[in-house]
Amino acid sequence: AISADTDPKMATLMDEDRRRRLMALEEKIRDPSYIANLDCLLDTVTALVSDCDHDNVKIIKNIETYIKRCK
Repeated sequence: AISADTDPKMATLMDEDRRRRLMALEEKIRDPSYIANLDCLLDTVTALVSDCDHDNVKIIKNIETYIKRCK
């Protein structure tokens, strides 16, 4: 089977495809009219941190780690 690990041409194509998708995503999040623009994403993360910042929720280790990382 041919894979990106064994075929450098395939790896290059995958890198080009990944770059194309990343550029398209970046263009969308910079567009103020796009539903998931950068401001919306930042508001979402801020709300998530706020919602998780309660003692009865922070006892969950993953949430506690997330809160520490985001503050």
